[in-house]
Amino acid sequence: MKRIIAICLVFFSTVAFAQKQSWNGNGLKPNAKVRTLNLFINIIYDVHPNWDPCRTDSDTLYWGSASVEGINIAPIPIYLTDTSFMDVEHKAQPKGTMTRLYRESSFDSLRIIGDFMVINIKESRIMNQFGAFSLGNILKASIDLINIQGGLQTLYGHNAITEYDYNGISKIFYTQVLLRNTTVEHGNLKKGQGYGISNLGGNKILINNIYYFFEATGTCQCIGGGNLASNPTGIVCHEISHSLFGGNAFHTSGGNHRKTSEKMPFLTVQHGYGLMGAANSSLVCCNGYERWRMHWKHPLAPDYITARDENNSVCCISDISKADGNLTFYLRDFITYGDAVRIRLPYKDSSVCSNQYIWLENHQVGYNNKLDFLQHSNGSECRPQGAAGIYAYYQIGRDVLSGDYNTVYFEDERDNLKMIPAEGYYNYSLHHLPEEEKYNLRCINWNSWDYFHQREEANPFNGYQDQEIQFNPSENENVLGRGNEYSMWRKVVGNDSIDWLPHLGEDADAFTGHVKIGMATNPSSCNAKVYYNYLRTTGYNDYTSNL
Repeated sequence: MKRIIAICLVFFSTVAFAQKQSWNGNGLKPNAKVRTLNLFINIIYDVHPNWDPCRTDSDTLYWGSASVEGINIAPIPIYLTDTSFMDVEHKAQPKGTMTRLYRESSFDSLRIIGDFMVINIKESRIMNQFGAFSLGNILKASIDLINIQGGLQTLYGHNAITEYDYNGISKIFYTQVLLRNTTVEHGNLKKGQGYGISNLGGNKILINNIYYFFEATGTCQCIGGGNLASNPTGIVCHEISHSLFGGNAFHTSGGNHRKTSEKMPFLTVQHGYGLMGAANSSLVCCNGYERWRMHWKHPLAPDYITARDENNSVCCISDISKADGNLTFYLRDFITYGDAVRIRLPYKDSSVCSNQYIWLENHQVGYNNKLDFLQHSNGSECRPQGAAGIYAYYQIGRDVLSGDYNTVYFEDERDNLKMIPAEGYYNYSLHHLPEEEKYNLRCINWNSWDYFHQREEANPFNGYQDQEIQFNPSENENVLGRGNEYSMWRKVVGNDSIDWLPHLGEDADAFTGHVKIGMATNPSSCNAKVYYNYLRTTGYNDYTSNL
């Protein structure tokens, strides 16, 4: 009998170990104080000067080209000297953009600060020491150079040896590597690309005469020479957020791309807003879906999806369905208080279909003094700030937060959030322009474009909205490829050309005033139409859809 009991105990222990909870993060605890070590690497191309991709004035404005090899010598990125990128100490009123973003998103539960080292390193050193000019070799050579020159004696911040003493062992828990000037061919990353760190584990770095090993946790990205502190979204935030939400299957909110093969519920790539967004984000803040997965709630809220009653007197549960009947809620500012409504839609094609929800959030853009505005509007007059009002989006599936790994981190609903703009859904015609009529928006993107989208009739059930890439195949094509995808750079409505990058959001997205949404309106409150598909690479720049 004792032997049988022992076997049962082992079995139950194994089952318990397999349980996962989304609110524990994916390597980074959502309710922790985290000190990161940030390594800023500037390559000196002393062998192949033409390899350097950052030689123009715009690439040297905030972090210039290096000429002398060394640690923490000129040039130092401007946003490090004034800590506008990330705070170096825990403060009541943080200044750094990244520190503020996660504290505002988590209601102060996640505090990310960091020390900084700037490494100017010669291309020749990397190649002579390790051979190939690859990302892994760049990291190894940079760490070696730090150790040769005495280790982490000089930090932007303070001597943080006790805080790096992770769980009583000499390990650096979270490292961010930020490269200024690599390319895909030379260094494996181009500006705007990044991923979670995988090749620092096993390396060690000298801190006050003690060697600390790197935990294989962190991020690596190429950031160029621009102002990293001005944009709360982008590649750095995206890569940090992978450590919270999950791997590539959790690309959403403007951070999705065609390079991974997990199934998507929508045929087109969706933009939107949230911590997993990146270059294609609209608002630069988090969203309610992310707060719900991380269990981030206002200290006075009774649950993770709540709002105020219609008299604004008490907080009440606002995660509702048809069975709850008619209800009225008062929504305060989402970023400040966390108020949101999630409505479970009643219709499903079958019992195996995923649930669909509509989220409603009141973003008081321009009035809440938070990181809550349309991307690039704080640095360019061509972009609108965004309107204060209700922002809405669909959630498809991904509604299990605790259970076995494959349930909590379900892969086949990548890019599962879809914006519901107040202006509605429409059919669009695509118009190509001759060479002499190409236009330059002179707004964030400085390329010349030879097409525009013309708004046609309203189509609330099958039409497009600005914040998704549109498919426009020619009449004789029967296979969808990447060459059929078109982002909306210029939107023409009647005789008006809208050139402020509508695919990154605009004032018309917010529900303001007395605007209704229902089954007979545009946009509609009906279920979103989904086409579960995965995209398989058939060539370097061609992707075909498999439904």
